Formats: sequence, C-alpha cells, structure tokens
Amino acid sequence: MKPNNKFQTFNFSRPIIPLPIESKNISDTNFVTWGLNNLYPVFLLDIYSKCPTHSAIINQKSTFIMGDGLKLADGSDLDIQINTRDNVKQFVDKLIKDYLIFNAFSVKVIYNGFGEVIQYEHIPVHKLRMNNVKTKFWFCEDWFYRRKFITYDEYNPELNTDTDSKIFYFEGYYPSVNNIYPTPEYDSALVPIQSDISISNFNLTNINDGFSPSTIITFHNGDNLSEDEMQEKLDDIYQNFKGELGRKIIVDFQTQDGKGADVQQLSAGDWDKKYLPLAENNVNNILMAHAVQNPAIFSVQVPGKLGGASTEYETSYQMFKSNYITVKRDEIETALNKLFTNFKGINGKVKFADKPLFPIELKDEVKLSVYTINELRQTAGLSPLADGDRLLSTVAPLEPPKDKPTVAPATPAAPIQQEDDSADDKKKSLAEHFPKRIMN
Repeated sequence: MKPNNKFQTFNFSRPIIPLPIESKNISDTNFVTWGLNNLYPVFLLDIYSKCPTHSAIINQKSTFIMGDGLKLADGSDLDIQINTRDNVKQFVDKLIKDYLIFNAFSVKVIYNGFGEVIQYEHIPVHKLRMNNVKTKFWFCEDWFYRRKFITYDEYNPELNTDTDSKIFYFEGYYPSVNNIYPTPEYDSALVPIQSDISISNFNLTNINDGFSPSTIITFHNGDNLSEDEMQEKLDDIYQNFKGELGRKIIVDFQTQDGKGADVQQLSAGDWDKKYLPLAENNVNNILMAHAVQNPAIFSVQVPGKLGGASTEYETSYQMFKSNYITVKRDEIETALNKLFTNFKGINGKVKFADKPLFPIELKDEVKLSVYTINELRQTAGLSPLADGDRLLSTVAPLEPPKDKPTVAPATPAAPIQQEDDSADDKKKSLAEHFPKRIMN
C-alpha cells in the first residue's frame, strides 16, 4: 500500500433491491426476461436463505399446508413414487415451498412411448423463463451464464398428441404491474427483509473487526518524511500494535511542523443498540406482509411478548388456518387434481389431510388402562416380556400343570368261568310239566 498524506475515501454502496421488470415487445418464440439482469427469482431465493424471520415463516407455512400429507379424497393414503427420487410427500413439499416463495410452481410431465403419463418431476421456478403467452418454457440450470437451454411446451391434460415432456405451470394471483411472471404475496416486505439482512451483516462485520477502527495516529511532519520513511512507520506500527482482536488503526500524515504525533482513541460505539428498534420494526412489517397475527405459531420471538398458553396458541392457529391455510390448500389441490388427470397411479381426487396441532398426551392412569405391558415397557426402553401383550389389569395366565409320570392302566383280570346251571334248571322245570318224550 502506498501511503498518502490525505485520508483515503471509501464509497460504501447502498443496497439496491432488484425490481421484477419484464422485457417488452418479445415475440412468442422468445422468452421474457425476469428482472433487469434476468435474475430476479435468484434474489427471492437469496433473501429466503438469509433472513431468519422470513424463512421461518415460509417453512412453517409449508408445514401447516402439508398437514398430514396429501391423500385421496376418501382418506386413503398415497404411498407411491412420483418419480425415481420423490414419493408423493417429497414431491408436494417442493411444490408448496416454491408456491410460497415465488407464488408459482412448475412440473415436468414425462410420457412413455404410448403417450401415457408415467412420471412427474419438480422443476424449480427460478430455472424457468416463459414466452409472453405462457405456452413455451425455457429451462436453464444457471441463467447467469446461459450456457444451455432446453425448451418445453405447455402441458395440457386434454391433449396427448406426442410423447415429448411438457411443463405444467401454476401460479397464484397477486395484483401487479407484471404481465408474465408472478409477484410473491410478501412483496410489501421486501424492504424490511433486506434491511433485516443488512443489520445482521453489519453486526457480523463489527464482531469480526472488533468494532473498529479504534485508534487514529496523526503524524504532523508528513512533508518531511519520504515515502520509504512513511512505509517504515506503518510497518513498525503494524508489527507492534496489530494484536489478535482485529482492531484497526488509522494513520494520518499531516504537514504541521513542530508538533508531535497525536493519538486519538475512538469509542467502539453502540450502533448495534441504535439498530434494535429498526430490527423490531422490520420483524413486525415482515409478519404483517405474511398475514401473521400471532408470531408464536411460527417460532418467531417478538421482544416484550412472552409465549401464550396452549389455548391461545390453538386459537391463533385455527384463525390462521381458516384465513390462510385453507385458501392455499384449495388452490394447490385444484392445481394437483388437474396435473394428475391422466396419471394411472392416482385414481380420484386428492386432498390435504389435517394433522393435530399438539400431540395427544395421555395421563399415566389412562396409559395403565389402555397400554399393554409391553407397550409400557417400550416407552421405558425395556425389552418385551413373553406374556406382556396384555393389559396390566388382566390376570396373568396360569402356568400349565407340571407333567406327571403316566401309569398304564391295569389290565382287568379275566372273569372266572363259573358253571352255568340255569339251562339244566330250566330243563328240569319244564320236564316236570311236559311229557318226557317232548323234552327229549
């Protein structure tokens, strides 16, 4: 670094929020750009990843909408693979997040050689551009470099004229001057979101730099020093005072002879405290833009407000569900039922199922009456018992009697043969009544 007898001026750039400006006068055969540099959706992804409040709301909204998952209208489970990587839940979760971030989602519909729909593949919205009538789509992995494009036609479930993959595109409505690309529903919070990110970056910079600069050293004989002598002083100060805390020292060479060097200490400042009211205001504006009435159900902590009771939490959730979740579910269900029209893997309409906000906790006395012994042992981390698949109140089965040696039954003795005189007595009796010739 070449020293100078003047302060060097640093021009700090002002954060600029991109605008979703669309290109005009484009024919149907070309795509419409999205933003001045065609990277506006990348900006939306960037603030989603960098603003904790914003991302927490998006993620929790997605969880609420998903509920207990997508099922058939009769309540049957949809345990199928939508493609080689995603089952129904994984696939729908991606669509919901895109819908909440971009107010749109897109799907590539894949056919077999017979023109039958066999797979659906999620296409991130930020990788797509459209023509001005939304009938043709351009896919690119990185729109900054624009190295390779793949073009697709719009998917229409009523037309199966060929076997080429198509793009199913669905977007929600939000009043905007844009004609082609959607506007996210949190559009009014873009400035507070960007401001929140800037405050976090400011605090991180101050922490890394030790809240510096902390010292200004002014040499008033700058004109009497050569550039080599100035550099030698800078090196000497750096070697002796640099420390390990990241403190910064400003060295100034002036032209006032006869005056020694001045050392002026700078306070670390309390800019972090000055930004606290602004940070709180940013959070409130972000919550309002997202239609959030009780931040507790989104795990967003607001200073000065403690978490309410479970009944307040439940009431707030039911209000948000009625005013927001149900509406979003209806929109996504309508789109999915249109998407799945020609898919043999799903027979009938689909619908999101509800999930209890709080897990059901049974009291111990209830558990003793409805849990089997082995179920109770499982909750305690114990191994099951052989006869443990029964209620605790059930009498244990009696042990079978021990085996005794069997004794063969004695063979009954043969009856003693006795002389039977009954026939002779009868003959004798008859002989007394009948003549002898008849008896003989």
